[in-house]
Amino acid sequence: MRLSFGRDGHTRPRSAGMDYAAGPADTRGIASARRSAFLLVVGYVVVASLWIGLSDQALSLLGLPLETERAIAAVKGQFFVLATATAAFILLMRHLKRLHVSEERYRRLVEGSPDMVYSICKSRGVLYFSPRAEVLTGYTPGQLRDDPQLWFTLVHPEDRKPLSVALEHGFQGSPVDVEFRFQRADGEWRWLRVRSVSVLQSGGEIIIEGVASDITDRRNAEDELQDHKRHLEDLVEERTAQLQRVNEDLRQTTKAKSRFFAHMSHELRTPLNSIIGFSGVLLMPGDDPLSPERTRQAEVINRSGKLLLHLVNSLLDLSKLEAHANVVTPEEFDAVGVVEECVAGSMHLAAERGLTLRATVPAGPVRMVSDRHMVVQVLLNLLSNALKFTESGTVEVILTQHEGAVDFIVRDTGPGIASEHLEGIFDEFWQVTDYPAVRRQGTGLGLAISRQLAELLGGTLTVESEQGVGSTFTLALPVSICPTTAEVRGA
Repeated sequence: MRLSFGRDGHTRPRSAGMDYAAGPADTRGIASARRSAFLLVVGYVVVASLWIGLSDQALSLLGLPLETERAIAAVKGQFFVLATATAAFILLMRHLKRLHVSEERYRRLVEGSPDMVYSICKSRGVLYFSPRAEVLTGYTPGQLRDDPQLWFTLVHPEDRKPLSVALEHGFQGSPVDVEFRFQRADGEWRWLRVRSVSVLQSGGEIIIEGVASDITDRRNAEDELQDHKRHLEDLVEERTAQLQRVNEDLRQTTKAKSRFFAHMSHELRTPLNSIIGFSGVLLMPGDDPLSPERTRQAEVINRSGKLLLHLVNSLLDLSKLEAHANVVTPEEFDAVGVVEECVAGSMHLAAERGLTLRATVPAGPVRMVSDRHMVVQVLLNLLSNALKFTESGTVEVILTQHEGAVDFIVRDTGPGIASEHLEGIFDEFWQVTDYPAVRRQGTGLGLAISRQLAELLGGTLTVESEQGVGSTFTLALPVSICPTTAEVRGA
């Protein structure tokens, strides 16, 4: 390799079979050469001044003949020139060696880079392409440099404008980072990413120096990922449409079931009320009393009729809730009176089971606006469950008021409910079966209906329970339900 200086003042390394234009290290080499030359001149002047002054003073002190002094002065001058020339030559050779090592290191770094290194100028076009250009493009650096239009014509037509804009910004001093498609010599389209910085030259000219990387594999992976994403979106959309159709079918089925339950419930309530009524008449004392056996049979008929009527009423309530046929009728009432009424109505069941039933309420009235009938229905359901499943101990109803809400709390000392079943108990037809000692009672609809009624009234129904200790159900309702909300919820 030999170094030469071009007309633009840049060092250009040249080697067999490869022509390099100015590289990024050229400016640093020129600056180093200028500093060395400056230091050499300054040193020469200083040494020369000291040599001449000191040598002349020494000769004058020796008192030698004039001819002898002239001969010594001539030899002195020749020696000084030879010594300084030798020193300058040694310093210059050392500097050239360091410069050669630096240029060789830079050349190896550029040629070994997996990316293509380039240098372009707005007025002179392409100044340099590293040998990697042939691997990326299929064209030699000389072909790309000698034909200024070749590079741009190989860029995809859709990407030429973005590339031109990016380069124009680079010539104005901004960094360049742009991706574009490039057609190789074999006709294959590849994606390239160009990143560069702008370097201001001493004459005010800006040169863009940077690297170009082949990002085809990355872009293909991104495109494939986008295809998978679009395919997934199509699948989700298709599946959503299927689920919507299934949901619509389920809604229609639910409506049909609700209509069936409502119709059959009304059809069953009339004969059941007759059975309950006539069996009650038979059990009434009169002039012609029944025998003990017939009395027992009449009591079985009456109890079974009431149980069946309760089931029919539950099915009717559930069908109305599912069909959104319930209408909330807000009215003002005293919550304390509701609690006392429900407790009094359940006292006979507590006495039959040997349980203590009590109410804890505020001293004064608690006024609220809601659907009184629905509140009573939920509270009776909770009391009925507590009394049925509590073998011994106490069932207590507590009424509290706070921050615009009224809480109806029903607490028992029953067997409790396992934590994994706490949400399941609000499902339709679901009952706890973990306790053999507690026989299965009811239909499993009471709590499901109660929670839906609580939500219909703008409140919540929650439960806390500990096995072996008991359960606490809390019906939390707003002090005043908005009529508009009641109409919407009951629509």
